[in-house]
Amino acid sequence: MTLPTIFSSTALRNDQTAVRRAADSAPVYVTESGGQSYVFCTESDYEKIMSDEEEQALYHARVARLVSRGRNNIASGNCVKGLDAAREYVRQARQSNG
Repeated sequence: MTLPTIFSSTALRNDQTAVRRAADSAPVYVTESGGQSYVFCTESDYEKIMSDEEEQALYHARVARLVSRGRNNIASGNCVKGLDAAREYVRQARQSNG
């Protein structure tokens, strides 16, 4: 694992070129008063991060919908209980589908 590149806000003010060069290869953290305050990165890195976040959000939403649907099915009795019942359900479904 690579350690993050960190610059102080003073370094950002005094040597912007070094900060930009470092941000070309990975996001750069800029600190103020010793604490992380800002992150600088290229536009392509930013777009990738946002795309990944959107994909994750869509995945979590889909999982939440499926869990909700499963809970509703269980609450309404639209389920089978036990392995033997599940096998029988699948067998009948296969027979009816031909």
